[in-house]
Amino acid sequence: MNIRITCITLLCLASAGPAQMRKRWIDQYDGTVFAQAEPAVGTAAPDLCLWDLDGRPRSLHLERGRTIVLIAGSYT
Repeated sequence: MNIRITCITLLCLASAGPAQMRKRWIDQYDGTVFAQAEPAVGTAAPDLCLWDLDGRPRSLHLERGRTIVLIAGSYT
């Protein structure tokens, strides 16, 4: 009897979780706004002013024609 109740409880919980995530996803994500913000293929990337590991400023327009890799993250 306990196994049956446990299985039913787990099934109820498993079905409720994705429904809540979908509701949260819909409330925070608007696909039409995201599609409008997407850069067109073949257009230049916006200029970014960042700093390298030595603290020197770097800019994308200065690196034009070179292959670069941008790594975003928090190292603190």
